[in-house]
Amino acid sequence: MMPVASPVAGLSIALDVADGSWTISCPGSGADGTAEHRLRPWLWGERRRLVQAASRDGAFDGTVFVAGVAAALYEPPPPPALAPLYAYLALDLLGLGRGPAPTPLGIAEARLAAEFAWLPSRIGAEPALALDSLLANLHPARQGTVEPGWNSIRIADPDDD
Repeated sequence: MMPVASPVAGLSIALDVADGSWTISCPGSGADGTAEHRLRPWLWGERRRLVQAASRDGAFDGTVFVAGVAAALYEPPPPPALAPLYAYLALDLLGLGRGPAPTPLGIAEARLAAEFAWLPSRIGAEPALALDSLLANLHPARQGTVEPGWNSIRIADPDDD
């Protein structure tokens, strides 16, 4: 385990470099007076389903998202009162707490499918952090460019001028 600096006083964070999981330790009711929660990496499909669940009514529900992150990625899940803190830590440790907003998932999946001919099932089974890194290193998407050649066809009656 490799200890890392914690952004929250009283919490200890360590990375297991063998499997990419994180251990967050805090004062608690364990035998040694601490409580440990293991944060595992999440898969792209898990993240997509969680975003969809938090967006069911058309607007993004941050409370649902936070609760889902804490419940799905930690073993054991943190107490509900601490779910926002643990979700913040998870997003930061998994690489989503820094930098610009990520590409919307649908657009990112379309780029991966076009670039590598991957099916949605393949994309969904990959670690989200690895695909985020891959997407960041792909050449920029060409948007709004038109390839040379025909851009329209007009069928006219003989009487049209």
